[in-house]
Order: sequence, then structure tokens, then C-alpha cells
Amino acid sequence: MCIRDRYNSAFQLLPGHPDDIDTISAIPSEGIMLEVEQGVLLTSYSEQMEINFSVPTGHRAILRVFDRMGREAATLFDNTPTNAVKITWDGRDETGQFLRHGAYMLHLQSVSTSGERESETATIAIGSVLK
Repeated sequence: MCIRDRYNSAFQLLPGHPDDIDTISAIPSEGIMLEVEQGVLLTSYSEQMEINFSVPTGHRAILRVFDRMGREAATLFDNTPTNAVKITWDGRDETGQFLRHGAYMLHLQSVSTSGERESETATIAIGSVLK
């Protein structure tokens, strides 16, 4: 098997271990918070990623995953929460398919009843252990 057959994209992020990637969190805006416990999700081990977020009371929260080209890959949450939210995500989209390995952006958007918007982002990676 040729490497080209295994990896069909010129851009690959393939960490060998979750400690291989350092994630940096920005200081969140007032009233909105997005926190990812682990920045690397290894789907080959059936791992799950914990995502915690909160928005001001009464605001709608929309949590989406975007690929490195800016395309929406999945919507993880779209509702008006009453408290802080904790999501456990296994790397699948709405159709149940695993997202491809690579770097992704979590984007949390808070929408007030008057339409004002705030957002917060976090970088994550989906990968597998090389054998």
C-alpha cells in the first residue's frame, strides 16, 4: 500500500498522542464561555470529547464544527439552554458519519432575543494513532 493511497489530502494533522498538540484558549468574552477538556479526539479508540459552554440567560446557543476550509461539518447544539451545557461528542456529524481526520474549529454563537451576537471559538483535532 502506498502512502498516497492511505492519505488522500496534502494537508494532514496526525498526532501520535494527545500531548503532541498544545491547545491555547483565549480569554472568553463576558457572558459566553467555551471550554474543551481535550483538544485531540482519537476516533480509532472510540474516544469522546467533553465540550462545556454557557451563554447568557435567555440567549440561544449554536455550537458548530467547521473544517479548515471554513465549511460547516456538524452542528452539535442549537437551542436555548437554561444552565451551562456539557456535551460529550464522539466525532460524528448529524448523519452518524465520523468526520475525517484533521483540524477543526468549534464555533459557539450566542444570539440574544434582540438579535445581538457574540461568539467564541476553540481549535480541535480528530486523528488516529499511526501503526
